[in-house]
Amino acid sequence: MPRKTMPMEELVKLINAELAKHDVCDDCKVTSVSRHEEDPDGYNWTGFNLQCSGVPSEICMPTAQSIVYAMREKYNLA
Repeated sequence: MPRKTMPMEELVKLINAELAKHDVCDDCKVTSVSRHEEDPDGYNWTGFNLQCSGVPSEICMPTAQSIVYAMREKYNLA
């Protein structure tokens, strides 16, 4: 399935909307994702920066990773 492309700001906003659905992560935000050349699987971004103020980032990292991996299947950076 082709991925929809969007600017980083919109993608980060979408990721954060999903992250906010998890109560323990409401004070956590993804601030950016890392762009790279499109790989053989068709992805053009991967890593992300996570900032948390209410809880240690280690608590929300698994949730954030799960959301990011799901978003990579649907979206590429424009």
